[in-house]
Amino acid sequence: EKVLEMVYYHYNEQITIEDAARLCGYGKSNFCKIFKNTVGESFHAYLNDFRIKSSEYLLRETKMSVDEIAVASGFADAKSYCRAFKTNMGITPGQYRKKG
Repeated sequence: EKVLEMVYYHYNEQITIEDAARLCGYGKSNFCKIFKNTVGESFHAYLNDFRIKSSEYLLRETKMSVDEIAVASGFADAKSYCRAFKTNMGITPGQYRKKG
C-alpha cells in the first residue's frame, strides 16, 4: 500500500525501484518479486502504466505539448514517453489526441 500511495502522489517525480524497496524495508530483488506477485506486473510497468493513464487527461483536456506532458507525467523526455505510450496504448500520443 505504501508503494502504491507513493506512485499515486509522486508519479511525476523520479521514482526508482530502490526508493520503493526502501520504503517497504525490502532489498531490491525481494521487493521486485513481492510487488510482481501482489500487483501482477513489475514495478516499472506499473509506474509507466500509471504515468500513461495520467497523461491521457492532459492529452484530451489541455493544449500542452507532448514534451510538456512527458515531463509533467514523470518521463525523462518526450522520446521515452512516446515509446511507453505507444507500447501501452497501441497508438502515439498525437494519434490519441486527434481521436479526442
